[in-house]
This record gives sequence, C-alpha cells and structure tokens, in this order.
Amino acid sequence: MKKIQSQILILVLISIITAGCGKKITEYSKQAEYVFINKTAYSITYIKNSETYNVGPSATMTVKITTDGSENVQASEYMSPFGDNEAYKNSGIKFIVKFDGNRCWEPPFEGSHSPLDIKSYSNERIATNNYKFTYTFTDDDYNRAVNCP
Repeated sequence: MKKIQSQILILVLISIITAGCGKKITEYSKQAEYVFINKTAYSITYIKNSETYNVGPSATMTVKITTDGSENVQASEYMSPFGDNEAYKNSGIKFIVKFDGNRCWEPPFEGSHSPLDIKSYSNERIATNNYKFTYTFTDDDYNRAVNCP
C-alpha cells in the first residue's frame, strides 16, 4: 500500500512540475513618443499633473511614455499623453495652454485641433507597439486663446 501511495505521490509531483513547461508567459508594453512642435512666435506652457512643460517659439519638445500593452497595439489604441479625456471631464480639472503667459486656450477634449485628442496628432509606427505621435501648435491655436484671467 505504501509503495502505491509513494508512486502516486511521485506521479502527482511530476505532473505539477511539468504542468507549466512549454507555456510562454509574456508581458507586453507599448511605447509612445509624443512630439510637440511650436510653429508660433510665442512660448507655450502647459501643466500635466504637477509637471510644467514649456515649448519655446519655433521649438520642439518630446515626451516618451511606456505603459502596459497587448501583443500588437495599433495607433488607434493610444490616447493623448494627457490621459483619458473622460477622466479630465469628470475631474473638473481644466487643461490650459498658455501663450507667452498672458493668453490662455482651453482646448476641447475631442473634435477640432486639440492636444487632448489623439486624432489631432499625426502618427508613425516605429516598431511593434511603438509609435511616434506629433502635435503641431499653430497660429490658429494662438488665435483661439483669450486673455488669461
């Protein structure tokens, strides 16, 4: 009886040890490079969370972000670097772009040209799960701005 129990125990242990063999466990991430081009003659400042970003006149700034992803992420699955628009809407936090510190623009969450809407960015696939998104601030953005309060 002990011999049978020992054999069963050995078979169970072998089964447990080999059960995970051959399974491929992979974690995926997605990378994004967000490029902001300032085609205006004004300094641009905006705040994301507690970080302040500045893009000088006729200058470019790049932000790189890596997050969790799936096996083959498409450009349409990314969001703007400012996060989920629904979270912004529900939080009551305003996203303000300042031109030279005295003109303010509160871009819409979606629709027309807006740094909050990923559809306003041009995109380029760099590699699997790696995209470059480019947003260009233009004089039209400046003309939408009003005097800051």
